Amino acid sequence: LWLAIFEHLPFRTLHDITLTCQSFRYLAQPPLFRSLTFCPCSPDTNNQRFIHRLETVERTK
Repeated sequence: LWLAIFEHLPFRTLHDITLTCQSFRYLAQPPLFRSLTFCPCSPDTNNQRFIHRLETVERTK
């Protein structure tokens, strides 16, 4: 019954429910991740430095 109810709730409410108790978290997480939106961002200087360091670490392995 709870799962059927959770399927119809908005994202923010579903997120709040996962914080209520462990049982609700277990039930509410699958509907919480039923869709994923990927929004690419333009890299700034901080991201570029991180990417460079990551490439350096991968090459030294």
